[in-house]
Amino acid sequence: MICPPTTWPSGYVSLKAWRAYWEREAAIHGDLVVGHDGACGTRWQHGPFFFEKYTTDDEPAVGGDGPWRYVIWQPLTRDRAPAPWGRARFNISQRRGGVFRLGDKPWEARWSGAARRQLKHWRAGEAKGEWRVAAADLPRFQQAFDQALMRADLKDGFLPILENARQFHPGLIRLRVAELADGTPLAGLATLDVPEAKQSLHLIAFTTAAGRATPGGVGLMADWFSCAVEAGHEWLDLGNFWVPGEPKSWQGFSRFKSQFVTDWIDYPRPFTRFAGNWRDTWRAWTKC
Repeated sequence: MICPPTTWPSGYVSLKAWRAYWEREAAIHGDLVVGHDGACGTRWQHGPFFFEKYTTDDEPAVGGDGPWRYVIWQPLTRDRAPAPWGRARFNISQRRGGVFRLGDKPWEARWSGAARRQLKHWRAGEAKGEWRVAAADLPRFQQAFDQALMRADLKDGFLPILENARQFHPGLIRLRVAELADGTPLAGLATLDVPEAKQSLHLIAFTTAAGRATPGGVGLMADWFSCAVEAGHEWLDLGNFWVPGEPKSWQGFSRFKSQFVTDWIDYPRPFTRFAGNWRDTWRAWTKC
């Protein structure tokens, strides 16, 4: 196992609970934002079918109005749901996550011992001018990403994530490349700032052949942490982590990211139900 099971981190609110975040996410697809801060979600249509999803421990206020739809409620810690909710037979959402709690203590002091040693190595080389972390525009980031040591299917999956995030959240994406003094890319990192939640989210990271034997990835993490403190963020969200039953290709990046986690999150299986009425469903269909 990459990490042990845990309970919900004290004081942490998922960025998916914030309405402003979902309003940006929904802008491109035309999804409907539903709920309120703390219990927010989206409604979308796929073909003739409608869906709705929330991530919260508070029961979503799902009424009988609106099109007939499948509603997914991803709880944070709740193991039982009130009727008419039922437990999903399998997990259809993120299963494990990890976050870092920024605070008064120096952030590097709470990294793993291996990560701290790598950071010391990175800073020594940085001071000598051997390598550096540079802010990157999209063409530079893609140029470096083309050299990533990554399976083709993972590469194909990551780029749409970045492209969508840049559309949904303009001005909030930060692209970084660790590079040698001559500009040879060693590693790259893309993150998303979520100011209303005082969080920053890990989106994409990669290493190149030239960076395999260097601490470039740790140098990028250090830059992310420093910028997060300057921005006044309280949490860093390191995204998905591997658990048994998920692709083995996730294990490598999960091991690396686990060095920078203070709190683990194991999501329960979602609750689901149907809601809505056929009159509103017909109205929605005729608008398409």
